Amino acid sequence: MEGLLVMSCTLFYKGDLKENVSGNILSSTVKKHIKKIDCIVHECNEAIIITFNNGTTEPLMFDISSNIINNFFKWNGDDISELYQIFDLFIKIKPLFKSLKITDNEGLWEEYVTLNRPCKIQLRTLVSEEEAQLLTRAHVNSQNKHSEIEQIIISTLQLKPTALAIYHLIVQDFIMVMQIKSKHEFIPEAIVALTNEICFADDHLGKAQMRIFNETFAYMMLQIWISYSFAYKHYGVINSLPNNIRGLKSSKLAALFGISSIFLNLHSGIVNEKHAEMKKFAANYYSTGGFGEVMVSGNVNTELVFFLSMMDYLGFKYIGINKPPY
Repeated sequence: MEGLLVMSCTLFYKGDLKENVSGNILSSTVKKHIKKIDCIVHECNEAIIITFNNGTTEPLMFDISSNIINNFFKWNGDDISELYQIFDLFIKIKPLFKSLKITDNEGLWEEYVTLNRPCKIQLRTLVSEEEAQLLTRAHVNSQNKHSEIEQIIISTLQLKPTALAIYHLIVQDFIMVMQIKSKHEFIPEAIVALTNEICFADDHLGKAQMRIFNETFAYMMLQIWISYSFAYKHYGVINSLPNNIRGLKSSKLAALFGISSIFLNLHSGIVNEKHAEMKKFAANYYSTGGFGEVMVSGNVNTELVFFLSMMDYLGFKYIGINKPPY
């Protein structure tokens, strides 16, 4: 249908059935719960093959000839509630398995599972001197125009966020971390070099590259800002910590993509449960779009309290700028 938004999701599933569960039990359970979904079910060669959207998707298949399933399917559609029904099917059959690992390329499974649990993030007030100073600075920012250097950063980012208070604070802190005092000191090579030195989460993001600087600058800026402006629990400032501290690596990824998608209008798929938790928390207070997208916006106090509550959940505490040695 013209003008209809179609999305795609590739779901990967792998698991071992419990010893007392046969392929026939899996088959009957699947067929029982698939009845509510608009689909076509085929049974052939000890396999159940399910097609959706008039065959426009890769089929969902369960091989019942052994106690192991290992497959994927691709859903294309305009009604995400149908995808959620498919997720419900996996939730129903999960008790039949010793272990059933489910992932997808958009993070929608993780988000859906998280949405069905109580929210772990608590809205809190500002508590530290650094947070109070951040709020004061945000209020001052709201009364002033961007400086020349801020304009350079903002034009390079090419973002149009609704959370303007957070956006302005990040840009200012980034400028202080990089010690940029004039437009001539905005040096992309130095930003790329520092991003790679941080090794923020290089197995997920890959190395920063000059050839795609404009496309990835927003992520580089956030990696640098998070690394040099926050401490993790009782361990100290993030840039001085190894990634193998329990929870740090996954929290950094959640912070990076959560800030990007919730506050800066740079939407990204859910990358882990912590990111999904942040999104759920925001959606409890702000309206969401057809595919669950939410962007925090409001007055300075509201934005900052939301932001710091999320960072607090991740174990991050704002401590101000910790400049790298140059």
